[in-house]
Amino acid sequence: MKTEQQLQLVTFEQAKRLRNSGFDWELCEAYNCNGRIFKTTEKINHNWFDGDYSDCSAPTVALALKWCRDEKNISGFCQEYYHGWCYEIYSIGNDRISICGNDLRIFFNTYELAESVLLDEILTILEKGK
Repeated sequence: MKTEQQLQLVTFEQAKRLRNSGFDWELCEAYNCNGRIFKTTEKINHNWFDGDYSDCSAPTVALALKWCRDEKNISGFCQEYYHGWCYEIYSIGNDRISICGNDLRIFFNTYELAESVLLDEILTILEKGK
């Protein structure tokens, strides 16, 4: 079983998109303005701006998806099929929907890749909802 330290962190671009969507959970990991990861000894909200300089909190992809479920009420999941892994966006708010790779079964070689693409799709939905 993987531990939290072994779980995949969001990419720098995903971290910026999460920050812009309101992600404010306190973490130890963050990206600096150059996209370099750093770690603090205490959990804090790293999402702040200071002119051209800004940090972004760097959650794991799994934690970012939990935030989407808990705070934005958008949920999805990844599932393995014979051809590989795919994702589905299951619900937005109280509406149950089924969005799977733009209505096509797109398969990925790994669960982690499918989970990362799922996060990208959910972030796109959040950005369109603004």
